[in-house]
Amino acid sequence: MPNFFTKIISSFTNKEVKPELKVEIQIENKNIKDDLFDFKIDERDRLKHGWDEVFYATFSDDLNKMLRVVDMKTIPINRHFLLQTIVNHSYKLRKEDKYREMCLKYAEQHLKEFDEIAPVLLSKNQPTRVSTFQNYSTVLTEIGKFEEAIKVCEMAISYGLNDGTKGNYVGRIEKINKKILSIK
Repeated sequence: MPNFFTKIISSFTNKEVKPELKVEIQIENKNIKDDLFDFKIDERDRLKHGWDEVFYATFSDDLNKMLRVVDMKTIPINRHFLLQTIVNHSYKLRKEDKYREMCLKYAEQHLKEFDEIAPVLLSKNQPTRVSTFQNYSTVLTEIGKFEEAIKVCEMAISYGLNDGTKGNYVGRIEKINKKILSIK
């Protein structure tokens, strides 16, 4: 059964891919780019498919590796998956202040860059789910920033995104408005 990594690669290259991604055990406080992986990135793959350090860090499922490459230049689709994955990981740990702040920071960054990412991501004319929008609106709601949360939902609607729920982002806005009313 293909894993998430091979499904993503296959969806963008239209080829079946069966790579084994082997990454080294994380070593704290090392900032040397070469120690991210225990293999060299093939320049042909980098040029042809965009399989760069950002790509491999994103699919390593290692938040520290992702944070180490977050400032690297890459292609828009790699940038999208990197930021979305950082947001997803930090969202799950948001009860801790540092992860909630991380989630907010990278979600905001993702939305700021989304105009550049959207043409590539949305080019397949399929309903698309970008979890950053729903995670960001949820965290904003949890910390009482209701108007900002509504704006995030409206932005998602403007891109034609789907949050995977019955009510979609319109329903999310209705729930946020009910929460506002319940507080008053």
